[in-house]
Amino acid sequence: TRSELKAICNHIEIDLGRDRDDPLSKTKDRPADLDILCALHLPQNADIAVHTITDEYFLYPVLHELMAFLTNTPLKSPPPAGVLITTADLRFGETATTIYWNRCPSYKRVLQQTFDR
Repeated sequence: TRSELKAICNHIEIDLGRDRDDPLSKTKDRPADLDILCALHLPQNADIAVHTITDEYFLYPVLHELMAFLTNTPLKSPPPAGVLITTADLRFGETATTIYWNRCPSYKRVLQQTFDR
């Protein structure tokens, strides 16, 4: 069921270090954030257009790769190469980036995400 899947996702997030009891857990950086996008019946829905799953265009390459994996088929096109974007003192495209959303319409702020390994 959906509630069982949500519980599994929450458990994975907690195992990876997310503090779900933190009052800011929905908005602050966290080690894992698993979202359920839609229910699919495979292989019937294998050719579903990714824009019908989400309008978050930056997820499209991941969704294409996931669908290929789940259906055991090759990717129809290779994932796009990363693109280095630089501004005066910021570099994007070399590591994962966190996108902070303000619930106000048309406001998006992107900050460089770094990982200490």
